[in-house]
Amino acid sequence: HVWEDQTMSTAPRSAAASILTGTTELIVFILCSFSLAGRALIMARWLIGATGALVNYGVNRKWAFAERDTPKREQGLRYGLTALGAVCLRTALFALLCRVADPRVAHVVSMSVVWASFTYPTMKRWVFAGAGDTQAA
Repeated sequence: HVWEDQTMSTAPRSAAASILTGTTELIVFILCSFSLAGRALIMARWLIGATGALVNYGVNRKWAFAERDTPKREQGLRYGLTALGAVCLRTALFALLCRVADPRVAHVVSMSVVWASFTYPTMKRWVFAGAGDTQAA
């Protein structure tokens, strides 16, 4: 069963979870981009990211990182702080990139850069510490 297969590294699993939730976020964002602009679009980006983070936590906890020893409350708080930081970083990068790129491109680039440089390393080393891989990301 794919949910129980522990042979796959946490990085591809977490990336797959992020791609799944990120694709959903992107579709909703594209739909919003037809009717919103400026600050309203940036606010929509933040709210979409926050909603996606909730789904992403569940998928990462259940499948990407099989660590179950840490209480859900503690792990959820760590994830919440990480997600808040990621959403803020992604939104700030998105706003900067929108000055030089199409918002749909800025959305994808900001998600990818922040996941690789902040979200995954923080989840691996702090949120789900002890899960899956023991090597540095």
